[in-house]
Amino acid sequence: MVDMPPAPKEQLPGNVPPTPSDIIAPQGPRSLVWHWARTVGVVVVLLVLTGAIVEGGWHYFGKPYYISSKLHSAENSFNNNNINDAIQQTVSVIQGDPENVQAFIDLSLFLSQKGSTEFKEVEYGSKAVVVANEAIKLAPNSSEAWRALGYAYEIQQNYPEAHKDYAKSLSFNPTNIRTLFADAHTYDLEGKNGEAEQGYRRVIAADTSFTPAHAGLGRILIQKNDKNGALDEFMMVYKGTKNKHDKAEAAYSIAMIDNVERKFEDAQKYAEEATVLDPTYPLGWYGVGAVFYARASEPSKTLTIKDRLELLNKSTVMMKDAIGLYPNQSAAYLQLAINFSYLGQFKTTFEILDKAQQVAPNDITLSTKEKLEMIKRIQEIRNTYAELSKKVPATPPKK
Repeated sequence: MVDMPPAPKEQLPGNVPPTPSDIIAPQGPRSLVWHWARTVGVVVVLLVLTGAIVEGGWHYFGKPYYISSKLHSAENSFNNNNINDAIQQTVSVIQGDPENVQAFIDLSLFLSQKGSTEFKEVEYGSKAVVVANEAIKLAPNSSEAWRALGYAYEIQQNYPEAHKDYAKSLSFNPTNIRTLFADAHTYDLEGKNGEAEQGYRRVIAADTSFTPAHAGLGRILIQKNDKNGALDEFMMVYKGTKNKHDKAEAAYSIAMIDNVERKFEDAQKYAEEATVLDPTYPLGWYGVGAVFYARASEPSKTLTIKDRLELLNKSTVMMKDAIGLYPNQSAAYLQLAINFSYLGQFKTTFEILDKAQQVAPNDITLSTKEKLEMIKRIQEIRNTYAELSKKVPATPPKK
């Protein structure tokens, strides 16, 4: 939005400053024809000048401005979770300017993010590697180009190569906040919480407004059972980020903390908001389903068996939606199995637990450490249900 200049103060009668035409031209009455002729003349001059500005502006200012505007528009599309549009706009910039380093960097990052959010890490990560290398060819000393290459390897779980490229990025710019964060996040994915926390805190100390680092630190604090500290970090992201996907992740995390604290209304509000902010985010749908299950299993004299079954059915639908978005979503499989066990359908429960154990090693939403913990938890629950199934008839409760 362009700021309008302040309105001029009203001049007092008889105190109107003279214009140049008042000084040069005679001060008498003007005929209608004279006014019309002067107006036409002004319009012609303006048209000529406008044409000159447009032509000259394109040669001297237009192309750089057009490219900058296009890249800015692509960034806005990315922040609004329209990655395909961001990719298309960036490709069009490269087609018109094949040596635009920033466009190659952005395109690589967009491709990596598409691979990450759509769980097609190898397909788009490999393309991102090619594009990032093109940026490096054009600008070998570009810290951002090396960061883009590292991220392309990170989403493919090639963590050693990612660390190597991030180190190269920092060799050209030791204070690159985005690279410092990316390196910490890679440690996070590897389950090296100490290095990850140190990296996240270093980024926050350098720039407290960098919300991805707050999200990362929040995840670490959750694992340390510091729910209040984690909630503060996720709230920083929720209130501060312009990126819809990042805000959806923060909303989901807040919902899960509220769910544990049995603040079900707040939990459901944030979880449902996550699905609105990014409908393709599977954990958002898992979060809504987890809240429905928590409410169904909550000790309460006001909930009838019918009420509980309705909540359980809603939870099951949400888990299936999450799995539909990401077939390796092990947490959704686990919750789905728990839902069926609640109904006494243990045969189906065991089939789903087997599937959960099968997909857990490939669940990219979990760190290496979390994958091992998930596999262990699935086996423990399976053992518990094996004993329980011997005592409970395989029929759902009556309404």
